[in-house]
Parts: sequence; structure tokens; C-alpha cells
Amino acid sequence: MPSTTNQTRRVVIVGGGTAGWLTAARLNKTFNEKGQVLDITLVESATTLRIGVGEATVPTLRRTMQLLGVDEAEFVRRSSATFKQAIRFEDWAELGSHYYHPFEAFRESNTSSGAVNWLSRRGQDSDDFASAAGIQAALCDGNRSPRRAQDRGYQGPMNYAYHLDADLLGDFLCELACAAGVKRVVDHVENIEVSPEGLIEAVTTRSGNRLEGDLFIDCSGFASLLMGRLEVPFESYGQYLLCDRATAFRTPNGPAAVLRPYTRSRALSAGWSWGIGLQNREGHGYVWSSQFTDAEAAERELRATVPEAEGVEARQLKMRVGRSEVSWKGNCIGIGLSSGFIEPLESTGIFLIEEAVDCLIRYFPVGGLNAADIAAYNVHFKTLYEEIRDFVVAHYCVSRRTDSAFWREVVKPERIPDSLKARLDAWSRRVPGMQELGGAGLFALDSYFYVLFGMVWTPPDAVRWAGLTEHGRSDLRPMLTQARARALADLPDHTAFIRQQYG
Repeated sequence: MPSTTNQTRRVVIVGGGTAGWLTAARLNKTFNEKGQVLDITLVESATTLRIGVGEATVPTLRRTMQLLGVDEAEFVRRSSATFKQAIRFEDWAELGSHYYHPFEAFRESNTSSGAVNWLSRRGQDSDDFASAAGIQAALCDGNRSPRRAQDRGYQGPMNYAYHLDADLLGDFLCELACAAGVKRVVDHVENIEVSPEGLIEAVTTRSGNRLEGDLFIDCSGFASLLMGRLEVPFESYGQYLLCDRATAFRTPNGPAAVLRPYTRSRALSAGWSWGIGLQNREGHGYVWSSQFTDAEAAERELRATVPEAEGVEARQLKMRVGRSEVSWKGNCIGIGLSSGFIEPLESTGIFLIEEAVDCLIRYFPVGGLNAADIAAYNVHFKTLYEEIRDFVVAHYCVSRRTDSAFWREVVKPERIPDSLKARLDAWSRRVPGMQELGGAGLFALDSYFYVLFGMVWTPPDAVRWAGLTEHGRSDLRPMLTQARARALADLPDHTAFIRQQYG
């Protein structure tokens, strides 16, 4: 790239969808709102089938939409969104069990004491861990909205994210970006031109377009049209995450449908299914391992859990689980599925796009490529992907299910990354702390506790380390009982709120 700073930089984004249009909209809003710094062109094929990843999200999307200056009510309507407060995991620990992973932070200054307190009482009452640590599980059971009509946009008494239609979100972001000056080219990229130094100079399309640029962003999904052409190696996580296929279909939501304020995840024989309720439809899917079942059997098993889907056509998807060895090479950056993919168990797909754009803005090479900045970007994403991988594996490796070959396999030592083994080993010997989380990107100690203790994981030395924390003996139940009652009385029914405010 040129080294001067007074020249407009040409950015070419290959691929649309949520990844491409979110990237285009954020870059344009950040750099061009007070005068053009970037000349942004997005090229997308009219025939490429969108994956539609990311229909469940995490709370970071609220900040992203605020940064774009989007009114929350418009965003919710345009993406057929509902609110999400948690994930409800069913049959994961054992058949018939369930637990919540809510977005609620622990209601005390030291997160470890909540676990100590709960472990010291376990067996004396029937509280699951999420109910013992907070109130959001009860709000999910009560089908409450996390916000009220009087709350300002993107605010509410409870932390929340969204369920949304990823295709509609991509279309909305496309409108937003194009209205603000981003150029859209509908064409199919067929080739890229690479200099002897390994930098992309231009992409060429089926209709003969030649798009030159200074920085190229690969949002082409699993096709990895740019990163693949640059021969960026791919590191598979298949040893640890066995699910490599997905079966999905959609059923319409009528006016009488109950809109759950949580994502439903149900463990099945060779993986797990999702249920995500939007305003206009319900999304259903089965993430499964091809080592333990096949497409026909997986579809049959999923349909058995959704009787209303009779006659609805299913999509079969292959998933490339892992990450590119580097997310930024030369003047090319992979964002979204072209950079990496971890099964959508904890709804990290759109978050990884958001994080990539945030980091790109921070390290943007306005004055020319900088090797140190590129290296820092790549180290950050290597660490982040590994942190998310470990957290997802933690859902599997402490399961007590033995009813299928899949569940007997996922708990084997070779299926657990060394970094996660070391963390669980440390937590079995001492009070869990942030020290073992290292970089702690998205999932903090609270999240690990919700999952591990939701699965009724028992540290071998729990009795010993529980005794090390004096303040762990405090009983939060009276305070939580009062807070729970107030919230249930104050917050509206989620289904009614969505219909009245955004219908």
C-alpha cells in the first residue's frame, strides 16, 4: 500500500451477507463520516447461497448497532428479531436434565464465592446453579422480556442479545452502507491478481470487471476466495470438536406462537439441536458428527423433535471447523467464515465478525501496511479462537451421557485441548480464578461456572477448596428471592412485548 496518508484508500470486500455488509457499514461509518478516507467497494454474487450463520447472538451486537447509529426498534423490526437472555441446555449432562447459561453477571464482587456457596449447600436444596447465582434463569422460565417500553434503545434492566434473521440483517446493513456511499457490485469473483511480493492487486469477475484495491477483505464464507488463493494454511479443530455437519429447516410462526427469550439447545445422539424463535418463524437445526451418523438419519432424528416441520424442506451443510493459520496476510484480511468457524453452540458467529471489524479499525493501515500491527492482529485472533474452542469443548467433556457412541467419545482425554485440561485441573485443586483464563476474550469466569456447574461438574477437591474461602459462606438466597420477585412483576411478557412494540 502507498505510504502517504493523504490519499483515499481503496478497500475491496469480496462477499456480502452479515460479514461483508457489517464490515462495509462499520468501516464507512468510522472513516468516512467526516470526509472520505476510504473508497469502499463490495462485490457479491447473486447466485451464492448464504449460510445464514448467527441467528442467535451475544450482547456485543447492541454496541455494534449503536456505533452504526441504528435505532433499535427499526433494527428489531427489519431483522424480525426477538430478545435473548440465555441458552437453555437440555439433556447435556444426562437425559432429562437442563440448565441455563444466562448473560447475567454474578451478583457479588467475587465470582468464585458464588460457586463455593453453591457447592457447600448442594444436596441441601434443589436450586440449580443459575438460580442460586442470579435471577435471569427464572425470567426465562417466566418468559419475561429483558426490557420494558419505557427503556431507552439498547437498554434494559437485564443484559440481553437478539435472535434474528441473518438474511434480513444482511439486507438491512446493505441498505445502510449503500445509502452512506459504499459501492455495491453484483458479480461473481473468478480470479485474483497477486504481485510477486504476495499482495493482491485486483480481483476479476465473471462479467469482466477488474476491481483494484489497496486492502482486500475476504467475506466469502467457507469458499475463502481470497485467503484460499493466497494459500493460507487451515488449522482444523476436528480432533476436539467432532461435529462437522448441520441439518436445518425453518417453520413459520403464527400469531399464537410463544416467543422464547432464550435459545434452546438439546443434546441428541450425535450432536445437538437448536431452536431459535423469531417474530416470523422458528429456526431449527441439528449440528452433528459425520463419524457417528449420516444426513438421512440426522434429518430423521431432528424431525422427530419438531413434528410441525412435516413437509418442510431441510438444508444440509458441511462445516469447516477450525481457523486460518493467520487471519491477516499481506493486504488481505479474512472476516467471518473465511477466517474460521467454531460450531454455533454459544452463538459466536456474529461476535467474531464484530471483533474482527473492531480490530481492523484499530490496526487499519491508513499509512501503509505495518508488520507489527498485522502480527498483533493475528496473535489476538489465534488466542480468541482457541479460547472459544476451549469453552465449547467444556460443554462436552464433562457430560455424563453414555447412551451413544458420540457421547462416549467426546469425553475421552484426546478430545480435550491441553489448555482446557490444565484449566480444569487447576480448578479441581483451588478456587477457580481469572488467572487460568489468560486473555479472557468473550467468556469470563461467570460463563464457565454456569456451564460447568450447570452440568453438575464436581471438582475432585471441591470440599477442600470450598473451605479456603471464608466469604463463600454468605447466603445470597434472601436477596435473590426479593430481586427475582421484583423482576417478574416489573418485566413484561416477552411474546406480548415483541408483538406490541415491533409487530
